Amino acid sequence: MFDISPDRTEYWAKILNKKEVSQSATSKTKIKPVKKNNYSDTIISNGQDRIAIMTIQSFSHLRIKKDKPEIENFLSNIKGCNTLIINIHDNGGGSEEYWQNNIVARLIQTPINYLMYPIIKDGEMNRHFYPQYFERGRILQQGYGLQRIPQELLTEKYYIKEEQDTITPNNPVDFQGKIYLLVSEKVFSTSEHFAQFCKTTGWATIAGERTGGDGIGSDPIIVRLPESGILLCYPALIGVNHDGALNFEERTIPDILIDGKNADERLSNLINYIREKK
Repeated sequence: MFDISPDRTEYWAKILNKKEVSQSATSKTKIKPVKKNNYSDTIISNGQDRIAIMTIQSFSHLRIKKDKPEIENFLSNIKGCNTLIINIHDNGGGSEEYWQNNIVARLIQTPINYLMYPIIKDGEMNRHFYPQYFERGRILQQGYGLQRIPQELLTEKYYIKEEQDTITPNNPVDFQGKIYLLVSEKVFSTSEHFAQFCKTTGWATIAGERTGGDGIGSDPIIVRLPESGILLCYPALIGVNHDGALNFEERTIPDILIDGKNADERLSNLINYIREKK
């Protein structure tokens, strides 16, 4: 799509670039944002109570190998901790490989299987991009077993396909403590998928506020409008939670509601909750 559209791209660029920007808008002082490390960790102690905390700003595929040595070193030293907090409060997503391989695979002793239920609407465009969902899926009907499937998905022709993913241990560390996943409404896309994995399997207790959603599905399809040549993208797959609710609407509801004005305050409140619970 990108290769066949350069002429139209230039055409629209000339039109859009005619929009003038006022001098007052361009002369405003720009404040450079404070850059945070993508990954950081610490262990806090209060007597015999030791809480390990790892904070991850993004699951970007560019950070998988870069952050891996630090993560491996940290996880190798949390054996004596009672609790591990995985703080993804401000994490907007990235690659599933980041959390599956760098984190979960190191903290499990046996394989974990979990199911996903992507749904796709019948149509020529969707069949072109995702033929496997029509070849190996089945038409969504009442009584499939997902109680909260929206009725509008049953009035038109949609296909559903059950997919199983498995995470296997990879040089697992000796950690026997409880795991919490700290989330917020900023958790989206792949980090939302991590939250849904924890919710579905019970691998970690989710704390914080309701997430941002859109964690089950696929990257959007890119298509080219025939007359204008404009490229647009749309999500072809509908991701549903295990009760059938649309993930983008329902999102992930935490097991424990932890309030806070910002990430630091919410983390502090979670630490206090853990200590008071003991």
